[in-house]
Amino acid sequence: MCRPPALSLSPRGWLAFTTSRRVARDMLNELTSTCEHCDRELDDEHCMLVYETDAGQRRAYECDCGAVTITVHR
Repeated sequence: MCRPPALSLSPRGWLAFTTSRRVARDMLNELTSTCEHCDRELDDEHCMLVYETDAGQRRAYECDCGAVTITVHR
């Protein structure tokens, strides 16, 4: 008789899925703003409005396709 594989809920099983803080930080530094409608990359030329709040900086980008994308930078 063949037994199904055992399921472990211990945190040790999740070690393979964790990343180091350095890797996570590097990934965040490589993020780019993209249009929510057509997935084009948005650069400073497309940035139309920047404003600061206590929660962080908001930026409004207008894409060549006409869509507006808002980003939050904390």
